[in-house]
Amino acid sequence: MMSQPAQQQDVPGVQSAMDPQFGDDTPLGRAGQPAELAPTYGLLASDDGSYMSGARIAVTGGRPIL
Repeated sequence: MMSQPAQQQDVPGVQSAMDPQFGDDTPLGRAGQPAELAPTYGLLASDDGSYMSGARIAVTGGRPIL
């Protein structure tokens, strides 16, 4: 669950990223920030990730993806 400006619009049935409680239901207790994804993208784009293939990397704050 990431807090992003693009998600800050009202969508029926979807909690707004502007809601102060947004992300409280994750095990880390907060929404992630876009900068927290950068190391993952950096790994995948670098030579360090050259042997990775078909892996699922979940950057979810500990919340399971079903």
